[in-house]
Parts: sequence; C-alpha cells; structure tokens
Amino acid sequence: MYKKLLFIYCCFLSAVALTGCGGEPKTGEAVQAPEPTSAASAPVASSAGSKETPLPAITSRNPDETPIKIRRPDTAKMAAALRQIASAHPSPAAVKMPVGGQSSFAGKWTLEKNIPGASFEVEITQWNDELRGSYCATADSGAKKDCVTDEGEQYPSFRAPVPAGATLATEFITYRENDKGKIKLSLENGRLHWVITQTPKTECYAQRDAWLKRKK
Repeated sequence: MYKKLLFIYCCFLSAVALTGCGGEPKTGEAVQAPEPTSAASAPVASSAGSKETPLPAITSRNPDETPIKIRRPDTAKMAAALRQIASAHPSPAAVKMPVGGQSSFAGKWTLEKNIPGASFEVEITQWNDELRGSYCATADSGAKKDCVTDEGEQYPSFRAPVPAGATLATEFITYRENDKGKIKLSLENGRLHWVITQTPKTECYAQRDAWLKRKK
C-alpha cells in the first residue's frame, strides 16, 4: 500500500515539472511579445486614477486654404518721398549758407532800452541768400499782443535778400491784423535799428522807431 502511494506521488511531481508552474508556456513554445500601444491611443490616467478618453490626433491644415501674403514695403519709394518732403521744408540746420557766410542781421534782437509797459523782439533767420524775420510786440503791460505765436498767423513777417551792405528795406505783415507796412533795417555798431517807413492802416503794436541789441 505504501509503495502504491509513493508511486502516485512521484507521477504527480513529474507531471508538474513538465507543465511548468503558474501557467507559463512549456519548453519549446514561442513567447509572443505584447503589441505596443501608441501614445495617441493610450488612455490618459487622471489624478483620481480613472481613465479618460484619448486626445484626438492633430490634423494638418486644409490644403485648399490660401496662405495670407504680406507685401513688403517699397523702401526705395518711401526714401524718395522723405527726400522730397525734406527738400520742400528744409530745417534751419540743413540750410546752406552763401559763399559770404551768415549775415550779421541773423539772430535774436531785443530792445536796447526798456520801454514802460511795452516789449519788442525781432528774430531774423537766414535761408540760403534770403533773410526771414518775425517779431513779437506787446503794449499796455502785455494786455495787447502782436506776435507770431498768435493763433492762425503766418511766419515770417518779412523777407528780403541778404544785402551787400548794412541796410535793407522790405515790406512786413502784422500778426494781429494781417496788414501790410514797410520797414527799414540797418546795422550800426552791433545794434539793429528798426524803423517803420510806412505804417499799416490797422492797429499795430510794433515799435515805430527802436534800437535793438543782440539777445544772448
């Protein structure tokens, strides 16, 4: 009886050794590797551990869509337009002086002697061979004003060719009433003599006869 039980037990051990443990394949059988899963189709695990729906794959743009074309600016035309504007409105720094240099009339001038309740200043600039001037006059302690800064007025008040000597005569326009008159300017010992030779018909606050010194 004991020998029969021992024989049955040995047969059982032999059968277990041949089939393997844990349901693994027998010797000689090919092991099939698991199919890889793509990142796009793999379920995404949330922070709670549940599975979410896979994200859709990114598709390419519709081939029928026409791309937007941005036209490059024509730099040559822009540069030509800027040069044309600069030539029409030259800045004082870009103005070419004549061969003789800057005129002695050019500069800012103010009254040599104070006049109670009045002020008078003249500014003359040189553009090539032409002098251009403006003035600012006040009266009644500033209550009456006639200046280039008045709204709607034009610059300059007078123009004249650069004179060969120390005297020039020309017309001028008042800023207050836009009326015309005539002036004579002369230089003497570094001073500017302003004289109105023809008085405007309307009100004018510019000095009739005044000596001015160069303003620092």
